[in-house]
Amino acid sequence: MRPSKTGSLLLMAVLMILSGFAAVKAQTAPATDDQKKEINTDIDDIEEAMFKPNWTAQLGLTSSGQPSQTGQGQVTNELDFMGTDHLTEGGNYFSIGGGLGSQKVEGAQTGYLKGTLEGGLGLGFFQPSLEFQLERGRTALNSNELTANLMFQVFDPLTLGMSFSGTLESHNGPESIVGGSSGVTVSIDDADWSSSLMATFQAWDFLGFTLTAEQEYNVTYQIQGLKHLVSEPVNEADQINSLSLMADWTFLKNFELQVTAQAGVENLPAGTVYSAVQAETFTLTQPTTENFKGYTFALLYNFD
Repeated sequence: MRPSKTGSLLLMAVLMILSGFAAVKAQTAPATDDQKKEINTDIDDIEEAMFKPNWTAQLGLTSSGQPSQTGQGQVTNELDFMGTDHLTEGGNYFSIGGGLGSQKVEGAQTGYLKGTLEGGLGLGFFQPSLEFQLERGRTALNSNELTANLMFQVFDPLTLGMSFSGTLESHNGPESIVGGSSGVTVSIDDADWSSSLMATFQAWDFLGFTLTAEQEYNVTYQIQGLKHLVSEPVNEADQINSLSLMADWTFLKNFELQVTAQAGVENLPAGTVYSAVQAETFTLTQPTTENFKGYTFALLYNFD
């Protein structure tokens, strides 16, 4: 005898209710130890992937034989430290640092101290930053530099950008460099501004390259006595055009080696002007053009 249609529907309803009770019981059963370990591992992976505001630091030792953008001469050796507060996952950050070193000014080595403040924004593919740097050293060296960087991440490994820098700088030198008495010391004041085009290509996670084309003007605008009672206005500009290539290699996880090669030409005018390439003040009777080469080696350690 075949069951009625009503009986079949009733039987199906009973079976569905029983399967539902079984599913609920299975879901409420306590997790095994292996399941608990797997859940904890997944939670750890999620927390690790989430961004948290954090501090990092960098210690660097630099040896350089190329003109400094701060306009005061060539930096030969420098030890510096930089701490960075990473504020957002998008790339907002703030950095503060300082250092000490020796450089060539008026043909002689001069020690100095420096301080740096920098801040940047991560606005998607647009990554602007602003940096202020001051230096104080022997021979009354005073340098204050402001640099604006406008970087654009075209795609993952390639970043293009522009940089604009302005500097006010002064240092002491003998009056003989301007035809005066060799026993008198004077203050030489100059202003520097430069513009650069940059392209950074991150070939691998551990190796990147940066190509920079730069044009710089170093204007010697005043020579004055140490008491600033007597001054002689000057208006001579030293123009420097250069091209540099930097390779940035990360090894042993936290170490970073930066090697930069530079080639350029310096155009010195007739008259009195401070040369940022030769780190001396010259009085020339006619315009002079000099080719130059430069290098920089920097070994950095990055603290997590």
